[in-house]
Amino acid sequence: MLAVGLNYDEHASELNLDNDSGPVLFSLFPNSLNAHNAEVPIPTHLSEEVDYEGELGVVIGKAAKNVSAEDALDYVFGYTVINDITARNIQFQEPQWSRCKSFDGFTPVGPVVVTADQVPDPQDLHLTTDVDGLRVQDSSTGFMIRTVAQLIASISQSLTLLPGTVISTGSPGALDAHVSPHCIFALAPRSQSRSRTSARSPRTAYRLRRPFSQGKLH
Repeated sequence: MLAVGLNYDEHASELNLDNDSGPVLFSLFPNSLNAHNAEVPIPTHLSEEVDYEGELGVVIGKAAKNVSAEDALDYVFGYTVINDITARNIQFQEPQWSRCKSFDGFTPVGPVVVTADQVPDPQDLHLTTDVDGLRVQDSSTGFMIRTVAQLIASISQSLTLLPGTVISTGSPGALDAHVSPHCIFALAPRSQSRSRTSARSPRTAYRLRRPFSQGKLH
């Protein structure tokens, strides 16, 4: 599982980090994978600054190597949603980002993959994140600095993207950049919290939808 950092200007600005040099690519360890609607344990002895990051996930359907941006979407099997949960204090302490995002259960995914034929334009998706019933992110994949196609093309120049590879494409900013997001998790009982990343209708926890569209994507 691969993840891309700083792919939205608003989020890079929140973190006071530069995003001009190209995609920030890192891996998420398998132990971090978690299920839809599952609880996320927060080890407070390591971090009390745990943030949500709702992101569009891209599932690769066939091996991609040295592909062009024009052809890149032909290699996509489908799309899902991911919460790239992050121990923010550790992120700023270390030069690499894998550990701060790979605590046990820190990467909830799903519950479904919407096949690529149902998403004609991955840059036209509405992305929202709710934490404990509070809307904390509300944005569009249209604000990505590098599109899904550009990310696939760029990554495939240095490594082969194998079928089943999931790419988490980066997080937009918080609705209120002046409120520290980790406060929401810190207030959760027993150091656990429920987070829902969506891009579809309010009745499902993890959703993909096109703006102004009322029809479900299956």
